[in-house]
Amino acid sequence: MAEDQRRTTARGTNKKAGNRKKSPSQHASQNAGNSKDTAPETAAKKAAGRKKSAPRRASRKVAPKGQISAEERYRMIQEAAYFRAERKGFDCDPWKCWLVAEAEVDAQLATSR
Repeated sequence: MAEDQRRTTARGTNKKAGNRKKSPSQHASQNAGNSKDTAPETAAKKAAGRKKSAPRRASRKVAPKGQISAEERYRMIQEAAYFRAERKGFDCDPWKCWLVAEAEVDAQLATSR
């Protein structure tokens, strides 16, 4: 490679001039000499050009009156399984605690309908 194609950096290593990315401070120093600084205008144009979309709402299905949603049922089972494992000192099979808690919650929900 010819010497004019290489560039010496501050550390003294040779790097190709075309492969080096400019840092934000280098961009600012290039624009500092211009009489017309377009940075605020560019930012304003980008902000104005963006379309504002409607805020996203959680896709949560509402259960009919007198019933609970699948999320609520899951949380009830989760809590019951945790307390069951806590009573046993967390020295039990978590899958078994979950299945027993699931049966208990389903029995409670069946009687409450």
